[in-house]
Amino acid sequence: MYPKHTFVDCASSLRSLLKDILHLPASGYKPCLYLRVMPKTHHVSTEHSNSTEVSNSAELPNSIELLNIYVQPWQTAWTVDLYTMQSAAFTTAADDGTTLKSVLESLDNPKYFFDVRNPSHALHRYYGIKLAGVKDVQLMQVAARQHPKKMKFLNSFDKCVAQDVPLSDAQKVQMQRTANGKAVSSFQPTDSNGTFNPLRQRPLPRVIQRDCIEEVLQLAKLRGVYWSKLHNVWRQKVNQATMDRVRESQTPLYDPLSTDAAVPKSFTVRLGKTN
Repeated sequence: MYPKHTFVDCASSLRSLLKDILHLPASGYKPCLYLRVMPKTHHVSTEHSNSTEVSNSAELPNSIELLNIYVQPWQTAWTVDLYTMQSAAFTTAADDGTTLKSVLESLDNPKYFFDVRNPSHALHRYYGIKLAGVKDVQLMQVAARQHPKKMKFLNSFDKCVAQDVPLSDAQKVQMQRTANGKAVSSFQPTDSNGTFNPLRQRPLPRVIQRDCIEEVLQLAKLRGVYWSKLHNVWRQKVNQATMDRVRESQTPLYDPLSTDAAVPKSFTVRLGKTN
């Protein structure tokens, strides 16, 4: 069963999103936000190689077109149209002054990314956002391997889903289509210069909207699988390594395409040894 999904492309729908996030249950429960950006890039390396590469993109996109948000356990998802709204997506305020920028920078709401580095870099570079309260699911997967020799490489999002999330046949087809780029191959260019960019088509094709929902749903499932396997010591290590990733991604010297940036020393030191 798919969650309720809203495409956010104007101030009113954004205020509605903020209102939904801010209106917490009386118990004070803080919802978990699962986030994925499009175009997406993340670093992966193989078990049999020390090299690292940027996956899912030949080059870093000039900016972020879409920000996908899923709130658990409310079964609600949003796709924020950054291409249309630009900076207004982060500066438009709710009645109490809360903005999407302040939510992303708040320690109150746990936020989950898969390889937070390039999203953090893009959000900071283009919108001045300093992510906080973040947990990196890619790091959780490494820590959950439980063996130092297996903590030297990074898995892609698609590989993690294939290995660790039970999928229906329909979901497997959907994930494979996304991985192969077939989900967007049938659409024509829409940019004025003829550049093929289906993420800028409006209305956004339904197949892409479905991909947006599918990815944040699988991210939430991955987090549940990995986090449950970690003891407190390893959870603290993942949290610290995530903060290191965010901090490094916001420095002027960070290169999102650099293989050196893909596996920071702080990551290998913290997660490459057992206690």
